[in-house]
Formats: sequence, structure tokens, C-alpha cells
Amino acid sequence: MKSLTIAVSLLGLTLASCGSGGDKAAQTANATANPDSQMAMDGPYSEAETRMNEAMMAAVGVNVGDSWVRKMIAHHRGAIEMSNLVLAQNPTADVAMMARGVIAKQTAEIADLEKLISVGNPDPASAEPFRAAATTMHDAMMAGKGADVSETYLRKMLAHHTGAIAMSKVVLAQQGVSPGIRARAEKVRIDQQEEIAMAESMLRG
Repeated sequence: MKSLTIAVSLLGLTLASCGSGGDKAAQTANATANPDSQMAMDGPYSEAETRMNEAMMAAVGVNVGDSWVRKMIAHHRGAIEMSNLVLAQNPTADVAMMARGVIAKQTAEIADLEKLISVGNPDPASAEPFRAAATTMHDAMMAGKGADVSETYLRKMLAHHTGAIAMSKVVLAQQGVSPGIRARAEKVRIDQQEEIAMAESMLRG
């Protein structure tokens, strides 16, 4: 009888803790014990991340600059898809604002990048310099997790933006890249660094 009383008391404490709603430590502990709960907090990002990675790997241009352009288009489309996903999951107000900003900015960026696409036969070798940066980005995004959907989105976008910077540095280090593509890559590098600073600030609260 004494054991039953203790068990009921512990259950009451557990329910009270869950009812607080603001305890991220409790949410994280529950997610660790319950993989389905962890999946719910991570959100439906993995399929979008996989699609983006496949599209980026398949994007091959006629030269290294063109390959960067095509991979960045796939990269930005991935961010737009992930931002739409988080908006459908009732994120915090600041994350919702950030997600809408990402959609607007990267939609405009895609339109600018599409103007830089070259016409000609794809050269698979021109895509190879970006493989390591793209793979590192994908792995970091897949590993990015938070205590709720908003934090998870922020951590995944940190990895996403870091990948764009890495790929932009790759193309900027290449010889023979057109001035237009070089200028666009520099702009992407700066813009994505600003996005990283914003996400890091939001994570710090």
C-alpha cells in the first residue's frame, strides 16, 4: 500500500511538471524517452532536407560558377520549403517573422540567380568543388534539433546558412568566375552571415 501511495505521488509530480508548459528541460527529457515525441518536436524537416540535398547534388552547370548558381537555387528552395513547414506548426512569433523573411528574401534571390544561369553542356567536374561543403551542411542540418519546433528550425537554418557561406567561399576562390556571379556570391555570403547572427541571437533569447 505504501508503494502504491509513492507511485501515485510520483505520477502527480510528473503530470504537474508536464502541465507547466514552459519547462524545456522536461520536454527534452520526454523526447529522449519517447522517440515519437522527439520526431514531433523536430518537425517534418527530414524529407525537405533530403529533397534539397538531392537537388543540390544533381545541380551541375557548364562551369564552376554556373554550378554554384544552380546549387544555390536548390539551396534557397530548400530554405523556403522548411520555412513554410515551420509556419504550419505554430512557431513563436519571432520565428514566424524570421521564416516569412527567409521566404521573401530567398524567393527574390532565386529570381536573381536564375538570370545568371548559363546555357550549354553540363560539366560534372565543375560541381565537385562544392561536394564537401554541401555534404557537411546536409549532415549538420539533419543533426540539428531543439526542444521545440521553433528551436529546431533555428538550429537547422544555422546549418543551412553556414553551408551557403561555405559554398560561396568555394566559388569565390575559383579562377575564371564571371564578375556577375562573383558579386552575387559575395552578397550571399554577407546576407547569410547576417541571418546567422539573427538566429544565434534568437537562440540566446
